[in-house]
Amino acid sequence: MRLFISLLVISLFLLSCNEDNSSEKTDDTISSIVNIPVGADQIIDTSVAARLTFENALVDWDTIRSGESFTHVFEYTNTGKRPAIISDVKTSCGCTAPTYTKDPIPPGGKGRIEVSFNSSGRHGYQKKSINVIGNTYPPRTLLYLQGFVSN
Repeated sequence: MRLFISLLVISLFLLSCNEDNSSEKTDDTISSIVNIPVGADQIIDTSVAARLTFENALVDWDTIRSGESFTHVFEYTNTGKRPAIISDVKTSCGCTAPTYTKDPIPPGGKGRIEVSFNSSGRHGYQKKSINVIGNTYPPRTLLYLQGFVSN
C-alpha cells in the first residue's frame, strides 16, 4: 500500500511540473534562429532556411612567387528567410587562414569571409578549398582559391 501511495505522489508531482509553453512568444536568441523544428517523419522545408549566395565561389590568383601571400574576400548575401549564422570555416590546408563574420546575418544582409593563402614552401599549381558551415541550406558551401606558385 505504501508503494502505491508513493508512486501516486511521485506521479502527481511529475505531472504538476509539466507546463504548456505553446502560448509563449518566440524570441530572437541564437538557439531560436538556428533551430528549425521538424519531426522524424517530416521533410525539412528548405524554403524558410537561411541561404548564402556568394558573388564568386572560385577565385584564381593567376601567378604569385613562392613566399608571397594572396588574400581574397568572399562576399555573400543571405538570400534566405532566416538569419544566417556561420558556425565554422575550415580550409583544406594550414597554408590558408580564414576570418569571417560571426554575427547573425539577417535576410538580405551581407557578410564576408577573408582568406589568406601563404605560398611559402609551395610550388606549381595550387587549389585550396574553403568549407563554410552554418545553419543554412545547404549546410555546407565550398569556395576555392587557385593559381600557380612560381620559384
